Amino acid sequence: MKILRVALPALSLLLAAGAAQASDDWEVSVSPYLWGPGVVGDSQVPPDGPTADIEITFKDILSHLTGAFMGTAEARKGRFGVMGDVGYVKFTVKPDVELGGTPVINSKIAGSTTEATVAGFARVYEHERGSIDLVGGARYSKFKLKAGISRPGQPGVTSENEVDGWQPMIGVRGKVRSGENWTLAGYVDYAGLGGGNLKTWQAIATANYSLNEASSLYGGVRVYNLEATGRKLKTDLTLAGPVFGYRYAF
Repeated sequence: MKILRVALPALSLLLAAGAAQASDDWEVSVSPYLWGPGVVGDSQVPPDGPTADIEITFKDILSHLTGAFMGTAEARKGRFGVMGDVGYVKFTVKPDVELGGTPVINSKIAGSTTEATVAGFARVYEHERGSIDLVGGARYSKFKLKAGISRPGQPGVTSENEVDGWQPMIGVRGKVRSGENWTLAGYVDYAGLGGGNLKTWQAIATANYSLNEASSLYGGVRVYNLEATGRKLKTDLTLAGPVFGYRYAF
């Protein structure tokens, strides 16, 4: 939760700065959202050990969710602006796991993912029907996994591992108006250009419906991939599922 104590005040300052300059044509928005991912991937504990194939459905995560927080904030003036995003999900499940091609008879995984992105963006194309922004900044990612597994005739194994760090991030986003109240939006980014033991990328596609000039609802799909290598852990996980949110501009 340390990153949330750092990121949430940062997002608050972003909004306060934008609101204070509203008279100078700043556009400020906030957007709490819900994301329901399933998890597919593999982990090796230790990094040179056998591979455990992991598949956790959204239903598993939803029924065993122990904590979550997600939200974005943005302030823009003219062609330039700043944005922030914070997401935290914690869950404990007993999924179906294969270890080295052999089914595991007992498994328990307690995991958490935390991400906080702070970035600036520049509008490189704008038309009454749509726009394109280039995005650049940094992302903090943290992945924590505690797993207990056992196979027939063998003693159980428990391991707890954690990988975290900052990476430079680049991305692009765009939107196109598809009707009087409808807008289609897309976003992709990659964090990990500086190397290190943690790399992430994500892609988001949504349909947005304007309720009025200030507020809108949106829904779509978000895919988030994380590759982490630590002293006791090597993992490659993809989280994908529906995303729904509410955006308010002032």
